[in-house]
Amino acid sequence: MEWFDFGVYGFVAYALGKVFFPDANPSVQMIAALGTFSVPFLIRPLGGLFFGMLGDKYGRQKNSRDNYRDHVDKYFLYRPYSVVCHDRYLGADPAAAV
Repeated sequence: MEWFDFGVYGFVAYALGKVFFPDANPSVQMIAALGTFSVPFLIRPLGGLFFGMLGDKYGRQKNSRDNYRDHVDKYFLYRPYSVVCHDRYLGADPAAAV
């Protein structure tokens, strides 16, 4: 499940290049779309180093507990701002709708 978003983005990179970089030629559109696609692959090792050092310093359990708490805090922080769609299903948070 973790790689699902990367797979979907890889499959639609050509279309995303056309949508987000319309003024460039097709080669530049594809390079820009794949360049955007590469950012998470470059950032992940930095997050691993950062959270790995926190885990080494404070312990694995405290690090995991704090990470879980941060996710729960964000859920309850954005929950009041969730939108209701026209068919009365709860939508995603506003940041995802942009």
